[in-house]
Amino acid sequence: MPLQRIIIFLGLIFYWHSAKSQVWCGATDFSESDKKLYAEILKKSLTIKNGRKGATYELYIKPNVIHSSLSPISITTEQVLELINKLNLVFSEINIRFLVENNVVQHIYDNEFYDLKTESDANLRSKYDSDNAINLYFTHTITRPDLSLLNGYSSLPNFSKRSNAVILSYRDNDPVSFSLLKEKIVPHEFGHYFGLLHTYQDSNNYDIKKRELVTRGIGANCTTTGDELCDTPADPFERNPALISLDCAEKIPSDILDFNGENYSPPINNYMSYHHKCGQQFTPMQFQRMESGLNIRLSSFAEYKITKNISNFLSITDLNKKIYCKGDSITATFQKTGSFESKNEFKVEISDKNGSNFREISGFKILSDKQIKIPIDQSWENGSNYRLIITSTLPYTESPISDSFEIKSLPSAEISSSQNAIQKGEELQLNLKFGGSGPWSFKDWEGFTYEKINSETINFGFLADSSKLFFISEISNICGQIDQIPSLYVEVLQPNLQILGSETYCNESLIDLPIIGLRQNEDPDYYSVQVKNSNQIFNILPKINSNSLQFYLPQEIQNNKHYSLKVIGKKATDFSNAFQFMAKNHPTPPTVVSPVNICFGTQDYLLQASGMNLKWYENESSKEFTYSTLVNGKAANKQIFYVSQSDSNNCESKKSKIEIIIDEPVEAEISGTSSIKLGDSINLNISLKGSAPWVLTLDPLGEIKVNSAETKVSVSPLFSTEYKLSKVSNYCGVGTSKGSAVVNVISILGNTASDNDALKVFPNPVYDQKVNFEILGDEISEVILFSNEGKRLKSYKLIEKSKGEIILPDLSFGKYNLKFISKKKSYTFTVIK
Repeated sequence: MPLQRIIIFLGLIFYWHSAKSQVWCGATDFSESDKKLYAEILKKSLTIKNGRKGATYELYIKPNVIHSSLSPISITTEQVLELINKLNLVFSEINIRFLVENNVVQHIYDNEFYDLKTESDANLRSKYDSDNAINLYFTHTITRPDLSLLNGYSSLPNFSKRSNAVILSYRDNDPVSFSLLKEKIVPHEFGHYFGLLHTYQDSNNYDIKKRELVTRGIGANCTTTGDELCDTPADPFERNPALISLDCAEKIPSDILDFNGENYSPPINNYMSYHHKCGQQFTPMQFQRMESGLNIRLSSFAEYKITKNISNFLSITDLNKKIYCKGDSITATFQKTGSFESKNEFKVEISDKNGSNFREISGFKILSDKQIKIPIDQSWENGSNYRLIITSTLPYTESPISDSFEIKSLPSAEISSSQNAIQKGEELQLNLKFGGSGPWSFKDWEGFTYEKINSETINFGFLADSSKLFFISEISNICGQIDQIPSLYVEVLQPNLQILGSETYCNESLIDLPIIGLRQNEDPDYYSVQVKNSNQIFNILPKINSNSLQFYLPQEIQNNKHYSLKVIGKKATDFSNAFQFMAKNHPTPPTVVSPVNICFGTQDYLLQASGMNLKWYENESSKEFTYSTLVNGKAANKQIFYVSQSDSNNCESKKSKIEIIIDEPVEAEISGTSSIKLGDSINLNISLKGSAPWVLTLDPLGEIKVNSAETKVSVSPLFSTEYKLSKVSNYCGVGTSKGSAVVNVISILGNTASDNDALKVFPNPVYDQKVNFEILGDEISEVILFSNEGKRLKSYKLIEKSKGEIILPDLSFGKYNLKFISKKKSYTFTVIK
């Protein structure tokens, strides 16, 4: 018997409470040759009626439960029947019903196979297999040579009786394990039995181009990679097995992408995936694939029988192509087995592009008793899941649905633009639109070849300098090349205005744009200035002069970005060349010190500011400037100047204001002649001109620093004193001073006779700077030392004492006055040094 190779799917158990972390199926080594073998077997298969007519396929199962005399753990007859009922519910979609052979669940006590080792599979099968039903085995555990535990295994459809088994492990048969077995594992393994692959098949293939792509549009490879079905999304499980732990609402990590850079959204609710938290189902194409797989299981070539009473057979064994183009014909090879009458006729039905809604077609031709030729109608839609059914009339026999095939059509193309005429410098937008089947290849007007383009539309944008005919040629796809050469002529208008522009313009500055060729005597809104880049476009209404346009850039203009500037008139032929410029911000105003005081009479004082390329103005709105400014202090007044700076792009800043104050000549005048009692004080008045601060020399007090133009100096002489200003100065130098003030002191040094008797001061004259005092009936709290001219030299704070000693400073020879102060009164005494 040819084609006896067995393609086995091993299922690894996943028990969350298990000590070992395992997955469901270990068929990661399912090769290209394995897939090819399955496809070849499928071509040779025969079967009975198609379930779409309402017929039910009754398939027999022989359940064998392996027990151990050493362990009570096993699966019950009721549980086995519950699992078979689950299969009947799932496979009712394609009219398959499973029956238990002889209505008996076999319970076998065999310690050798209770914990099955996969290397003992042949011994188990040879001992207990049946050739008249699907052999379904239940063992306690299944262990591979590497000691990993399997949940179960089965094989793809094959003629060999070695493929006719599904072997499952029931483990401890607790509620969690049994629920997993029923809701996921059993339908999963029977999916393999009837020809389904894992949804993640080859998702980690070393050849990345053989991995299934996410897209289901143009360029999809879902018919040849993955599980080879297009209604199951691409599944990247093999690349990252941890994905099994994701919850239903969680998304695949964004760094797991397909060859095109697209994100996955795998079929987490499919029996053939490894996910089990989010419900389970088979898709329509999976059911169709299992119907095709059933052809092998029911074939007369099979070494086993899983149904009863089969007589006449009709099946489609081969299609001459996988992909057809409109205009082609399908050559279908079929086989019939049994007795067919001489007046028998054949009919052909074809599905829609989704593999459903079969309809009878005409126009086909019987080539022989094994081949039929079916021309493809131009009205049939492009699609990838067409299927055929052939029926006979005498006797009535219906083939199973054929394997899927794809219908494509020759390409078509058109080139268009919303712009039949554009101005030079404007961007031309060309649109290419393709019809028929993609991907498409073509050659453009420049001779550049584009290959296998998946997009139905392509947009070109470029600057056109001259009128041109745009066209595409050699338009082709998988169905061939067409002679059509779509074209479009675009006229490019040449400018009649010439801009003499700059590479840089400054925001918020008036731009005076020189232009050659401006029309005169036009309406104020005849011209507009267009400023744009890839993200922004502005149309500015300028002021029209004889040879220029004046305008400001909009505030939305972005700094340090390139823009295109163009002048456009109301007539299509009235426009300028476009040129590129960059918008710049103004620099900050220069740093200045203000106000600035300069001295009366100063000559050629140079104004200063911190900045680059300074320009000096006499008023804020003035356009006339100098690069430096000298100030002369001929008169005392206040002057205002303005200064700006410009950067390397000639962008000028706003103006900084400087206030110049030319000071009056320095003058000082003293007044305040008056009389006071000894011990009192009085203010002398000093009026000043010029700028503060001033330094005064006030005789006999000495040097004083003042900040106020009207200054008061408090004096408290011991005797009558005349105060004179001998000198006044400020930062401008020495000025003039005038006036005097005489303070007459009444009894400045006089004491009553009783005072002289009460207070004694000794020694007098003073020789070693020590002075002693004694007083009767009073206590002294302070002693003040004055010069003979009345200038205060030093004071002494005392704890109230009736006698004591004070130490005089180092004094020159002469007379000095001591003023003794108590709570009651003051006493003045003259001592000699």
